[in-house]
Amino acid sequence: MISKLPLASVVFGISGAANAFLCIVWIRAHSDICLSIGCFASLASAFLAVVLGLVSIACLVWRDDMERIGYAVWGILLGVLVGAGWIQIPGLLRSRIAANESATTGSLKTIAVQQAEFRKQREVDQDGDGVGEYGYLCELSGEITPRNKKATGPVSPPYISAQFCTGGSTGNGAAKKSEYFYRIYLIGKDGTVTDDTACDGSASKPGTPLNPETNQAAIDEQEKHFVVYAWPVEVNVTGQRCFFVNEMGETYGTKMNNVTYSGTNGPTWNAAFKAKGEPYAISGRDNRGCPDSVDGNIWTPAG
Repeated sequence: MISKLPLASVVFGISGAANAFLCIVWIRAHSDICLSIGCFASLASAFLAVVLGLVSIACLVWRDDMERIGYAVWGILLGVLVGAGWIQIPGLLRSRIAANESATTGSLKTIAVQQAEFRKQREVDQDGDGVGEYGYLCELSGEITPRNKKATGPVSPPYISAQFCTGGSTGNGAAKKSEYFYRIYLIGKDGTVTDDTACDGSASKPGTPLNPETNQAAIDEQEKHFVVYAWPVEVNVTGQRCFFVNEMGETYGTKMNNVTYSGTNGPTWNAAFKAKGEPYAISGRDNRGCPDSVDGNIWTPAG
């Protein structure tokens, strides 16, 4: 029995490493429960590898049997390495989240600046009044022809990266960049709020200009307002906050204390606005100190 302990130590060490690999590469994509089970199995295997390795070394030394000590040493090393790796993972995850969130707030600021320039250059002027409208992400990125009757093709050079249009589209008006999904909202036909799916999400199909005779109010709104949200591809893994920017240029964020946005579940166009009062007023807290946003989350300046 004692002679098998060194080999058992190696087996548990390998099992711990294998479970750690599955947790990081495969299990995480399926469910949090599977991830928890896999992590526990990995740590338990690493612990057993160290314990069995130490016990086997003690027993082999006592029996003056040095032939199998090498297996025990390898088992201990594997167990220690797996355990040390798991200790480092939370720190690495926090660093990854911080980097993604920093990149996202930077991207939102860039979008706000480029939206102002896009409007200034009148890349879209659906009513021909000399005042430009804000654009969809796919228009700004030069992937589709702007909603302008005089436009002959996409803007060149583009105002923002093409990744904002083609970077892992979810098929519902969202693009993927730095492990975050992005979606822009504009007031569309008949006052309906629309996102980038209004541009068909395709470089080959330009968005349809609004008819000023029937949708002048919507065009006027597009001259004044746009809304962009960014939320994590997987909450607590790629990011912990959802972000927002509009024509004012200041980026806001929420830790999603009430409603969680993750994956294909993104915010509605007015999630960060006050539930009552002016339609485009940024939310905060009411006189009782409670969030007054449409989604019930606390939105604060994100720097």
